[in-house]
Amino acid sequence: SSRDNPQGDEPAKESRKPCICQFNGGPDDEDEEVLNARLQEQELLLESLEKQLHHVEDDFHDIKSRAKSFIREVHADESHLERLEGKKCRKREFNCGHPDRQCISALLACDGHKDCHNGEDESNDLCDSPAGPGSVFEAHLDGNDPCTIRKPTKIRAAVLTSTSRSYFKTVEHVRVALVVTYHKDGAIQTDTLHSDGYFSYGKKWLVVNPPDIKDDNRLMLALIFDTGNRNTARGVIFHEASKDVCVKFIAHRVD
Repeated sequence: SSRDNPQGDEPAKESRKPCICQFNGGPDDEDEEVLNARLQEQELLLESLEKQLHHVEDDFHDIKSRAKSFIREVHADESHLERLEGKKCRKREFNCGHPDRQCISALLACDGHKDCHNGEDESNDLCDSPAGPGSVFEAHLDGNDPCTIRKPTKIRAAVLTSTSRSYFKTVEHVRVALVVTYHKDGAIQTDTLHSDGYFSYGKKWLVVNPPDIKDDNRLMLALIFDTGNRNTARGVIFHEASKDVCVKFIAHRVD
């Protein structure tokens, strides 16, 4: 009204100041550099993990291959020893015994699971190796065998170490020292030969590979614990290649 605006002029408009706005939410150049550096670091870490994974896969395949090779060797030796034993169960089988004489794979003995109806494959007596570390067995021979180089009159087998693999618990890998006594040029000689081997829980035998020397004639030794006496074993020396038997003997535990 004219009373409110006596001059009749238009009301003065309120002046507005320009807005000065600043956005602080995005990364500046320095933040981008830090972020890129972190991303590159993560990429390098991923590449390193991938390489490690490939190495683990290669190691696994190598272990699997060596395990299969070892099992084949065990089966070959067991087949020969089973022919010597003449057991009623088939090759590479374990006889569960009374009452029904069930036969199972020897590789199932002492693996932590009862496969025999009577549980004999996991019995304390079976799964307590008579050829553990520190075990020593001795045998006397006549010194006239047809195939050994030394013609021993006495053999002593001492188990030095015994270990099992997580993937193959039914067999113990052993390290054995063989002390061989023989006559040469009218004097008594003694040689100590070292070798690797294994003890099979399912078959109850200790098999020793040819000694770690190049001039040996590649003979193997086996102690078979089937007499019911942990202190006595049937022994046999045989050729590695042909499996022909060279010497048979009885070995006794010694202190």
